[in-house]
Amino acid sequence: MTPEWQADEEALLSEFNDPNTPWERKAHILLTLAYKASSRGEIGLELTYLESALEIAKTHKLISHQIHLRITLARVMLNVQGNPQGALDYALEAEAMLPEFTLDHDELQKKAALANIMGKILVAFDRLAEATHQYKMQAELNEMLKVDRGVASGWEKAAECLVEMGELDQAEQLAEKAKAIYLEYALPADICDVDRILARVMLAKGMAKPSRDLLISVRNAERALNDGSRTETKLWLGISFIATGEFERAERYLQRVRKGAYKPWQREFKIAKQASEALANLLFQLGRDSEARAVIAQSEAVDSRLPKVGPDNKPFQEIQNLLESNQADAALIAAGELVVLKCEEGDIAGRWQAHLAEVNCYRQQEDSMAIVTLWDTLSHASLEFQDQIVIPLKNMVSHALYKVDRLEEASALNEAVLSDFRLAENIQEKAYAQENKARILKALKKNVQAKKWADSAIENNILIGNNDRALNILKSFKNGRGSSDPNGNPENYK
Repeated sequence: MTPEWQADEEALLSEFNDPNTPWERKAHILLTLAYKASSRGEIGLELTYLESALEIAKTHKLISHQIHLRITLARVMLNVQGNPQGALDYALEAEAMLPEFTLDHDELQKKAALANIMGKILVAFDRLAEATHQYKMQAELNEMLKVDRGVASGWEKAAECLVEMGELDQAEQLAEKAKAIYLEYALPADICDVDRILARVMLAKGMAKPSRDLLISVRNAERALNDGSRTETKLWLGISFIATGEFERAERYLQRVRKGAYKPWQREFKIAKQASEALANLLFQLGRDSEARAVIAQSEAVDSRLPKVGPDNKPFQEIQNLLESNQADAALIAAGELVVLKCEEGDIAGRWQAHLAEVNCYRQQEDSMAIVTLWDTLSHASLEFQDQIVIPLKNMVSHALYKVDRLEEASALNEAVLSDFRLAENIQEKAYAQENKARILKALKKNVQAKKWADSAIENNILIGNNDRALNILKSFKNGRGSSDPNGNPENYK
């Protein structure tokens, strides 16, 4: 179904109202009218035309039209209406109408288009593993159709998901495959998009200067091609400037990205949030805490007024309720089931939240060995992207390693926490990390250093009104030994 862009709108309406016009033709006319309404910015009318076309196709059992219209509606619901759940519903209906295996050219085209929009929808839900699968499927289907640009687009989008998941080597491999196709067809704008992904891979691997230089090259190319660089390029260039220590340039770029992405004609709220988080972290790092908190407050104020498409927090709350009622065994079972569910969904952030819930359960059971055993089984690459939980989780694991006498590992993880700029966002976690440091040094017989860290932990606990905790630390280190009773456990902050 291809819209008839050149057709006269009045003539189309007249043909639609003609009782002799076949229903298949009427559905096609409505599709064309929807595209024309979209081109004028009449998004409500666009949706009405498409929904009416689908009703005709359903009533008259026009199967091919139904599939096409559902895929189109999924795209409109996501990209225009901002309704990921509605988009997912239409996409799943289309998927159910297509055969699992086919060699029919039209069906393969529909499956490829569906895989593309399903990938975008799943990204909106942060279900990145599933989105990666859809984008790979898009590439494979387009290979069968011999549509090279569709292949490259699938590999590119899959690579972008893989970077977010911390799967850097595979992301680099797929990005290079996409780049080779774009080079063959001389598509410099698309190569810029791939190079931005490759720069993110470099950045994540600690190659800050090569990443910055590649992003500057991307920015220059985009300026020549489009009279301006893309928002994503400016965002990651700003972040790369932080990594290279060019703080003034980083702040300037991130401020510009943040303000521009909020503009009504941009509506790039996810990028604005990323820029705000990076800017706040930079300001904390520079000791400008009040400015950082203002940036966070503004970002959260906007975020609270946007539709929520993130994970359902109800299961996590149920686990917390069980812990608060001293039902740690039941909570642990629920947390384990949640880990399995989030793995099946490909929800990386949700999986880490579920692992944090498991650690909280073991902590209530005072089972440090179980925490350490769990930590040893996990791949930690994607944890660094989980800004809300990375510090609390590492703090608890560091303490558990200390409790089971794996002091070198405890110290290394504790150092990683203390050097993480995100620690400045939470004074309680900072005090916890300082107390961990003191206890580890005490166990290593470095008493003078331990006392200094204990004093810092005491000061921060007093600062936030946690006087009981401060008193426990004071008693513990005044007596020259680490407390072994539950009240001496830093995890009692939680």
